[in-house]
Amino acid sequence: MHPVITTIPTNTARTVRSIAISHQSASVNIRQHCCLTNSEIASFLQFVKKELSPTGLVVLSTCNRTEIYFESIHISTEQMLQCFLKFKQLPQSETFIDYFVQQSETLPTTKYILEVASGLRSVVVGDMQIINQLKTAYQQSLAHNLQGKILERIMQSVFKMHKRIQNETQFRSGSASLSYLALNIGKLFWGVDTLSQKSLLIVGAGHIAKEVVKYSSKFQFNKIGITNRTRSKAAKIAEQHNFELVEWTELENAILTEYDIVIFGLSNSPHFLKDKMAYHNISQEKILVDLGMPPNVEPSIGNHKNISLFNVDQLNTRTKSVQLSRLNAIAHVEQIIGEEYRHFMDWYRYVPANERISQLKNNLKSLLLQELDLQFGDTLSEEVKTHFIDRLSNQIVKTPAIALHNSSSPQKNMELVNALDELFKLA
Repeated sequence: MHPVITTIPTNTARTVRSIAISHQSASVNIRQHCCLTNSEIASFLQFVKKELSPTGLVVLSTCNRTEIYFESIHISTEQMLQCFLKFKQLPQSETFIDYFVQQSETLPTTKYILEVASGLRSVVVGDMQIINQLKTAYQQSLAHNLQGKILERIMQSVFKMHKRIQNETQFRSGSASLSYLALNIGKLFWGVDTLSQKSLLIVGAGHIAKEVVKYSSKFQFNKIGITNRTRSKAAKIAEQHNFELVEWTELENAILTEYDIVIFGLSNSPHFLKDKMAYHNISQEKILVDLGMPPNVEPSIGNHKNISLFNVDQLNTRTKSVQLSRLNAIAHVEQIIGEEYRHFMDWYRYVPANERISQLKNNLKSLLLQELDLQFGDTLSEEVKTHFIDRLSNQIVKTPAIALHNSSSPQKNMELVNALDELFKLA
């Protein structure tokens, strides 16, 4: 997707790796078992912290992907995947493992994260929701002190890239998200002229439902209703947007008798809408769009006459006017990704060197402190000791530090790093 950039050979202690299951590798029937709610993500962060002790950990879970980016010394992608399957109580077999794409090196993982965050890998190319979802994921990592040094730098590259895409391209112009496409289904089925005679029901009041609400004003529905298990959340949205408030206990009746298109966006509610004979007797055509993850609607409901059921994998992602401008911007977006990737790579090439210099300096400080204590005991104050140790250790590491940072190539840099490892047993 981008010009080939030479991989920097490193043996740095900390590496960023990833495991990912997405619409590119698995159907919704598989992905639904691997999704995580916000509360589950918080629990999973704690679980991994206890089980594997990573330096950094970011968990992204949307209706189209569940991805884990982690920074560590020894944790492999296989270990992280096993930990995830254990947390989700899923069988550690080929049934799920084969659907996960694993990245074991920092640079390929970085490029992958940049591409995901840009929207190039989204179902809807240029999806505007993904960057906010990634920001939320990163904020959860910060709250658990799991940002990691290298992972933190990657996220800084992501946010810089996002700002550049917004300012320099038309990649995110127009309305094209899953929520928008869910609403657009009615227009495709019934036409613009008849949409004003149709009614819409939004099921849920969380992030997905709010996205649907945001775009609903672009469609001239005759009536819009909203319902949610927690009545107060739905009531607040209904009041703000002049929607009808449908009581949760009346949901099924509303679907059967009152609304033409129903968009579901509940989290952690697998197949809560069960198939019943009542759906077999519907005489007017209805559209059910299931944006929930896991899916909210039993698939067999879509087999009934006059019911069209769409899940996230079935939405049309090629809305021509928006898609055309975005496709035209892809080359520019790829250029921005390549530039930010190279900026990261320029920083990353010095990570092994900085780590070795820091480790060498700490070792020197420890030796100097032991020697001062041995020679002078308590006759020197802590302030004098600290000043002397800092000054002397800085002078000793100055020459190798300059040599590492002035090395002419990544390969030469690593030769010097390996030499330090050999001489001072740092690795």
